[in-house]
Amino acid sequence: MNRIVQANATRHTATVVGGFHRLRAGWAAGLLVVLFGCGSTSGTQPRTADAEAPEGTEQAEASWPSLWTRRTEATPMAALPAEIAELAGACQSVDAGLMRVAERLAERLAGGEPPLQSDELMFELRAAGVPQTWPTVWALSGLPDERAGGAGVQSEVRARLPQWLASQPTLGQRLCGIAQRSAAGGELHVVAVTIDAVANLDPIERQVRQSQWVDVQARMLVPTEAGQVVVLGPRGAPFRVPTSLNADTLRARVNLDAPGMWLIQVLATVEGGPRPVLEATVFVDELPPPVFHSAPAPGEKSAGEASPMALPDGLTTMLNAARATEGLPALARNPQLDQLALHHAQAMLARQRVAHDVGEGDPVRRLQAAGIDAAMVGENVAVGANLVGAHRALWASPSHRGNMLHSRFSDVGIGIVQDAAGKVWVCELFASF
Repeated sequence: MNRIVQANATRHTATVVGGFHRLRAGWAAGLLVVLFGCGSTSGTQPRTADAEAPEGTEQAEASWPSLWTRRTEATPMAALPAEIAELAGACQSVDAGLMRVAERLAERLAGGEPPLQSDELMFELRAAGVPQTWPTVWALSGLPDERAGGAGVQSEVRARLPQWLASQPTLGQRLCGIAQRSAAGGELHVVAVTIDAVANLDPIERQVRQSQWVDVQARMLVPTEAGQVVVLGPRGAPFRVPTSLNADTLRARVNLDAPGMWLIQVLATVEGGPRPVLEATVFVDELPPPVFHSAPAPGEKSAGEASPMALPDGLTTMLNAARATEGLPALARNPQLDQLALHHAQAMLARQRVAHDVGEGDPVRRLQAAGIDAAMVGENVAVGANLVGAHRALWASPSHRGNMLHSRFSDVGIGIVQDAAGKVWVCELFASF
């Protein structure tokens, strides 16, 4: 008897919007989506990435970690195996980096391992050279057609994957990676990783020397009103760099003046508000890590296991504990901001959309409509499998961490709701008066 198991066939995300702040005029923000799994890290050996050696490096070829590409760049696949080409018809483009991530996930399932957790998935995407954000994973497992009388997992995938892809909102270009692997018992596992790409990034070298300038050039695939490049270095708070927008192209230059890992994030204002659209990880005078290592975000251990009723207090505790690690004062919970944040979290859940504006205006307009006159306003929003995961995703994003560590914010409102699947929809609304 054939058995088909569908897993992660919908988006399970920690979506975070950050970097939104307004000083009585003008605002900017960003949005990041990461997928939440429920397992441990994998012992599967990574595949070797095909890429050219970066210019200006003296590292021996044998010392470069095989998991990492030499550049961050989107790379369309020129040719596909026949079984994958048949499934990829609903995609606008098959991306080489997403193919590597899909292969990695399919290998895990075939080996009996659980899915990747959110931070490990983002590690895999960055290592594979994928610059876009907002990944979504779909997986189907079961006996192959030949062992199920012609109605096995391949037939199910051919019927259901295009339907699922068609149901996903696509603002820009749908990128896909699709892989399948057989388990020892004969079960076949098919995995699709997709991203709604609203921008492309010109190639950025993975490894550079200290004090080297890095040119960031992003080409938008959808209309945008504004853009900003935010950088997070090995130490300290994130910072913004001067960014120009000419027609559909965002440009900036970043000086990487300290050794270690740097994260470059491109924000753009698109439909629904500002959000992160591209990211690149660059290593200064060191090699990328050969394997993933999970690291807790500051403050996440301070909240403990919060009950649903205590979720806002738990997130406030983590937020203020994270600020304390940077020598910043605690934010005061503001009942008026709490009410607005809760209403926005409920609105996002109702519309199944994470954004600054889901129909009632951006944070500034929402405060003004409530009669609240703030000198400065900021907002992070998220949806995640749990509160700690949402906090960790917020902390990992430069634009969102910028709000969490902004020295001028004095008050915060926390709104959290849980959906039927147990995911938490979060709004952190910051202000100063």
